[in-house]
Amino acid sequence: MSRMTRAALDDLREQLLTREHLLQAEVAEQGAFVAVSAEPGDDVDAASSVLRQDEALSCLRRECEELQAIEGALARMNAGQYGICTDCNKDIAVRRLEALPMAERCLSCQEKRERRGR
Repeated sequence: MSRMTRAALDDLREQLLTREHLLQAEVAEQGAFVAVSAEPGDDVDAASSVLRQDEALSCLRRECEELQAIEGALARMNAGQYGICTDCNKDIAVRRLEALPMAERCLSCQEKRERRGR
């Protein structure tokens, strides 16, 4: 575990859990919207309905990805691996974790990954 106090770790866990609950509610709401907007309507509103549904699906995908990242961070906390880079096994800077509690890589490894992805 990275060098942070128990209180700081507990605070990050609480932030993650709060965000997780918020996202779960948003995912449920977006899912309901997508289901309702998929119902047949008149042809006049069809184009705008498709656009709204596409935007909702895109939002739903981003929210699901963030939920997965949060669940991964919570699992690493439970396993005692939180704050350790999944690529190089070095500590992730506490300031990085405070800014992005679900970070699974140190800044150096994340930058390398992003450069490779381009």
